[in-house]
Amino acid sequence: MFSRKKKNRSLILMPFRTGGAQAIWLHHNNIMGIFSITDMADLVHMAAEHSLLGVEVKVVLPTDCYSRVTVDKPRIPEKEISAALPWLGQKRFAELSYTTPVFDYFNVATAAKHKKDSARIHIIAAEDNFIRAVVNAILSARMTVSMISIAELALSNLVADLSIGKIIAYVGMSSVAAPYLLICAEREFVFCRKLPNFSVTSDISARREQALLLCAEIERQLSRAEDMCGSMPSKLYFSSCAAEDTVLRSTLTEKIKRGYSFVQSQDLYDGVVCAENIPLELLGGVNL
Repeated sequence: MFSRKKKNRSLILMPFRTGGAQAIWLHHNNIMGIFSITDMADLVHMAAEHSLLGVEVKVVLPTDCYSRVTVDKPRIPEKEISAALPWLGQKRFAELSYTTPVFDYFNVATAAKHKKDSARIHIIAAEDNFIRAVVNAILSARMTVSMISIAELALSNLVADLSIGKIIAYVGMSSVAAPYLLICAEREFVFCRKLPNFSVTSDISARREQALLLCAEIERQLSRAEDMCGSMPSKLYFSSCAAEDTVLRSTLTEKIKRGYSFVQSQDLYDGVVCAENIPLELLGGVNL
C-alpha cells in the first residue's frame, strides 16, 4: 500500500476540487519549480515545456477532496478488509454526496490506540470520477502515477522529519486556509483538527481575541493527544506565518505553556508545500 522509493525527478500534484492544481517539480529532492494550473489540461503544456515527459507523479489529495472516518478493525482476514470498506463506514459516509465513492484504509497509529487490544483503522472515501479525471490528465501529459496520497498522511511524513521526538505537534497557518493542528507519533498520523481562524487583517483587539481562542484550542487538542498517546507531544512547531504577526506571537509566548519553535523553511497548507529543501520522497500513499 505504501511507497517510499527515491526518484531523481518527480512531480507532486495537488488537484483542487474546484478545478486546477498546484504542481511541484523536484530533482534530487530540490524544488525546481512550483506551478499553479487553472485547468488540468494545462498539464500537457507544462510537461512538454519543462521536459517532464515520463516523470512519476505523486498525487496528494487536499482535505476537501476526500473524507476520513475511524472504525474498529474487523476481525476478518487482512486481504478481505478492502472489499468490506463500503459497509464498515456506511453509516458515517451516508450523508456524503459521493456519486461513485472509492475506498481505502490505513491502520490507526500504534501509539494512538485506545486500548492495547483494540485495533482500529482509518477509512478514506473519495469520488471515483474525480480520481479518474486526475489520473487521465496525468496520463494524457505522458507522465505516470506512482501513488495517490492524502493530505494528512503527506503532512505527517513532512512533520515527522522536523524532529526525532516520539510525538510531534505542528500548527499550520497560511493566508489561504484555516489553521490546523497535526499530531503524529513515531512517524505515523494520529489526528488533524481545524483550529479557530486568525485574520491578520483584523484590528489589534480582534486579533488578540482570535489569538486567545486559538491558543486555548491548541492546548485542548494537545491534552487530547496526551490522552490518546499516553504522553504530551515532545515538540510543538508553528509554521513561519505565525511569527509574522506581533499580536499572535506575544499571545503564544503568554499562553502556550510548553516549548515551541517556528519552522522558517516551510509553509504547509492542505498538504501543499510552498518552500525549499523538504524531503518529499517520503510521502506516504493510499492507493485509491
